[in-house]
Amino acid sequence: VYKLGISKNVRFMGTQLGEDLVNFHRAASVFVSASPTETQGIVFLEAAACGKPVIGVDVGAVKEICQDGVNGFLCETDNVEQIAESISKILDGKKLAADFSKNGLEIIKKHDLNFTISKFEEIYNFVIEKKKQEPRNWFEKLSRKLKK
Repeated sequence: VYKLGISKNVRFMGTQLGEDLVNFHRAASVFVSASPTETQGIVFLEAAACGKPVIGVDVGAVKEICQDGVNGFLCETDNVEQIAESISKILDGKKLAADFSKNGLEIIKKHDLNFTISKFEEIYNFVIEKKKQEPRNWFEKLSRKLKK
């Protein structure tokens, strides 16, 4: 950061939790995580929930939340130039940043606990209904065939 002369624009704040984390996200223009080991994408959900465009690398489940061209940019791992270009595009494009922010809020709705539970309920109910329709043994299966 110092070698590049961007120390006025970049800060490394260490671990932040709770309301402090929310305040940092609110103060930021964009959220960037280039970590190849952050594969679950929780940090992207947190940033998107605060209305921030996101930039991440294409690892694990990150692409489910950081959707390239939708709510931010998905970059190649270790491609510093691509990450820097993505940051510049967001900082220079107010409409792009606003669109990414809006789209990010829509994406996180799919990760809401109530939404997830209702989807699981739908799946379980579907499986239960299908299972009820299947014969439990060969005799039931044969009986159904004979009744046709």
